[in-house]
Amino acid sequence: MRLWNRYKNTSLIAKMTVGFVLGILVGVIVGPQAEIIKPLGTVLINLLSMIATPVVFLTVVLAVNKMNPKELGRTGGKLILYYGTTTAAAVLIGLGLALWINPGESLSLPNVSVDNPTNPSL
Repeated sequence: MRLWNRYKNTSLIAKMTVGFVLGILVGVIVGPQAEIIKPLGTVLINLLSMIATPVVFLTVVLAVNKMNPKELGRTGGKLILYYGTTTAAAVLIGLGLALWINPGESLSLPNVSVDNPTNPSL
């Protein structure tokens, strides 16, 4: 019983660190034979992915439900401004990197004739 109480009182970050270190040790010591337990990890990741979206959605719904309309309007305006700003920043960064890196510049395609498609008749 003392072991269970000690486990319960340990912080989540400590538990995660111990699990991470144990996973690395198992991978190093056991090596390729550790592939046997790979399906367990895949199931865990899929379960976490499956639960993440509903948890986030319900958290947002409950937070919005607790707000008064005035505060909700202010927060909604800030949220739209934030999303617009971050989207514009992402577009500018993407365009800037694409213009700077010039992806596909050194790619050479063979000369192939392509017929223009005709519009279908109705």
